[in-house]
This record gives sequence, structure tokens and C-alpha cells, in this order.
Amino acid sequence: MDQATHSKIVSFRAELGDGLFEDHNVFRGRVDETLTRLNLKLSTSELKLLFRAVSWRVESAQPVVAKVYKRGKAEPDPLHGRHDRTLDEIRADILAVEREAEGLLDELVQGASR
Repeated sequence: MDQATHSKIVSFRAELGDGLFEDHNVFRGRVDETLTRLNLKLSTSELKLLFRAVSWRVESAQPVVAKVYKRGKAEPDPLHGRHDRTLDEIRADILAVEREAEGLLDELVQGASR
């Protein structure tokens, strides 16, 4: 790490403090606020270095949501979590399948006991 990057990180650390952030989304917000307040510009690689140096994964933590897409603003891509249906529509489909499966399960159980 070069001297300029080290200097930026030391001043940033002094301003941010040494508290523990268990929510990465909150931590990233505080990092952005602190960088803005100090008028520090970090390159993408410097920012990644910073996050890698001070972060670790807590398995029970909430997932980090990088971006939320508004319906109709982005192409549907179910593989990457962008669906063309609302959560209520998906929930209704799941409930309908459950109702269909209940009757089938009863028939299977009765048929097996004969």
C-alpha cells in the first residue's frame, strides 16, 4: 500500500471510530457518509481493500442488498432475482400449488394403505 492510500485510511479510521457494525448495509452507509464528510476520494480498489481489511461474515446476518430494481425499470432476469411478477402474485401461485398438492397427498396416502 502506498503512503497516500495509508494516509487516507488512517484519517478515515479516526473519523469513523472503532465501533462494531453487525449490519454491512449500515456500515457501508456510514463509510459513504464519513468519506463525504472528510472529502476523501477512494478508488474502487482502495474501497475494496478497506472493506476486506475490516469485514468478516456473520452467517446469521441479513444479506447485503446491492441494488433494488423497480418493477418495469429493468429486464426480468429470474436467475439474478429480477422477476416480472409481484411478490403477491408469486405467493398466490405457491398457495394454489399447495392446495392442489394437499388433495394429491391424501389420495397417495389412502392408496398406499389399501
